[in-house]
Amino acid sequence: MRPSVARRDTVKSVHKALEPLTSKERLADFDDAEAAVLARVLVDDPTFQRKAACVADAAEDDRRAVAQREAGDYCRYRSPGRDLIASYLLLAAEAPWRRFTDGCCETSEAAARRDCFANLSRRAVWAEAPLEETDPMRARRRETTLEEGAKRIARLGAGQCVSCGTTLSEQYVRIGVSRRRTRRERCDLCEGTRDLYREAIREAFEAATRQRQGRRAGRRP
Repeated sequence: MRPSVARRDTVKSVHKALEPLTSKERLADFDDAEAAVLARVLVDDPTFQRKAACVADAAEDDRRAVAQREAGDYCRYRSPGRDLIASYLLLAAEAPWRRFTDGCCETSEAAARRDCFANLSRRAVWAEAPLEETDPMRARRRETTLEEGAKRIARLGAGQCVSCGTTLSEQYVRIGVSRRRTRRERCDLCEGTRDLYREAIREAFEAATRQRQGRRAGRRP
């Protein structure tokens, strides 16, 4: 569990600076930190930035469709994860932070961009409210696991092997008797090794879209 006193800039509270956080605040901050991992990994990814530039170059009426198309490289099927990445691409294309960094150096703009994406997951919470079924009940930190899953999602979007990061020479292969065309996710060298990469990707998407909250509530009587 997090320490009783956390950074005040990440906690939505009117408490005094040294006053211990309530359980509601700690657990909400816990979920917010996990939800921010995917955005933090993608914001500086070169492939993501190129896709965002592609969205920005599209006509305003076509941007949403272009963002969905580009997000399909990260998530094959229509899902909350794909919609989330499409929203990230639209935000990056709009680049609202440039209103505050006009005339600043590239380093300052990059820092403002990271801050913008880092705060996307922050949600207001009533500090004294009772705990609900969807509040996290675990104490185990998962940032390292989620960051690994987020990096694999970034590799999917870049057309790289999700295990080692090697650029795939062929993006699609045909399998089975029907010769069905499917997208490659791993290189030939990694195909023969055991890797729970799909589980890591699933956890990263679930944390970013907060789908875990619905399942937490569903598991409890």
